[in-house]
Amino acid sequence: MDRDGNEATGCVEHVATLYTVWIGARLYPAPGHTEAVLDVYARARMLTTRLDETVTLRAA
Repeated sequence: MDRDGNEATGCVEHVATLYTVWIGARLYPAPGHTEAVLDVYARARMLTTRLDETVTLRAA
């Protein structure tokens, strides 16, 4: 969910990509998939560390 309340669902890979670009995003796992949130965080972190240092996708 982004800071404006827009929601998106998807696989871990695609949600991780959205999480890196949505400012103020929050993750809410689907029932039975709570472990997937940790995977999303880990994948999003890998995506942001691979970017060039001059590109900022997420607000601090």
